[in-house]
Amino acid sequence: MILTILNFDLTFPTSYTFLERFIQLANLDKDTEAENFSKYLCELTLIDIKMLKWRPSLIAMASIFLSKKILKRQSPWCSTL
Repeated sequence: MILTILNFDLTFPTSYTFLERFIQLANLDKDTEAENFSKYLCELTLIDIKMLKWRPSLIAMASIFLSKKILKRQSPWCSTL
């Protein structure tokens, strides 16, 4: 019954899923350069199999932090995150 209602559309959370949410929380959706750079850094983790040991939420958060740090934005970490 539940699967029928969901149209058998089951997925597990990926780093990109977390990244989309964290971008909204960090107000990066107004800063397209930082947003795109965060997505790029997140995509780079797909190349190396060793990155599978890290949780997807941690990868997403690290990509946001690193993009804000490299682009020299105001505080790379905010209390919301």
